[in-house]
Amino acid sequence: MLSGAFPDGVCIGNGLISLSLHTNLFNGSLPDAIRRYRSPEIFQVQNNEFRGNFPSGLWSLPKIKIIRAKSNQFLGEIPDLVSMALSWNSLEKTKKKNRRRGDLESLELSLNLHLRY
Repeated sequence: MLSGAFPDGVCIGNGLISLSLHTNLFNGSLPDAIRRYRSPEIFQVQNNEFRGNFPSGLWSLPKIKIIRAKSNQFLGEIPDLVSMALSWNSLEKTKKKNRRRGDLESLELSLNLHLRY
């Protein structure tokens, strides 16, 4: 099991398709440098101890399809994606217009204390 703060140096490179750091003891916030990735389709950081705002740059990555971030202490707004696993956080639904076309295939939002529609 890995622990400690998420290192900024991990965010170097542009060919990453999937980042899976789930079920460790990472803590602190996710670095803004994560938005430098251009290729990821899958981003998994569930079951850690991350906190603070979820990096908003991840929502706009051109190829991102799946973000799994449940069982952390993230705050912030929820975007529109194909699949989201965001339970056990403190997220809020955004009122922004849905820019994504197509159906949401998976949505897991259980145990978000501040979630209102």
